[in-house]
Amino acid sequence: MNKHKDTQLRWVVLLLAVAVILPTVCLLWFMTQTVKNERLAVKQRLINIYKSHFETALQETENKYLEFIEKYRTSLKGETVAEIFAKSVGHGNIFDKLADCMLIFDANGK
Repeated sequence: MNKHKDTQLRWVVLLLAVAVILPTVCLLWFMTQTVKNERLAVKQRLINIYKSHFETALQETENKYLEFIEKYRTSLKGETVAEIFAKSVGHGNIFDKLADCMLIFDANGK
């Protein structure tokens, strides 16, 4: 009879342990998944922000480049080939050594 009570007591203790341990393990697993998902969400938000900043910076750079090229073309109208070369490659000009070398074509593409 005593052995039967020990067996019942073991089952009760085991059942209580499972009733406590199983929900705890499940809760910890869900918390881990939540943290992983939150990290992925933050990473995606950062990617979107950086992409937006990059696109804005790229557009601003392109606009400044096009503005610069237009100013450059305007400033060189009526100049000879030698003067264009000297302004573009030489030091001490408004473009401050724009290039190390360049190809210059006339209106006919020569």
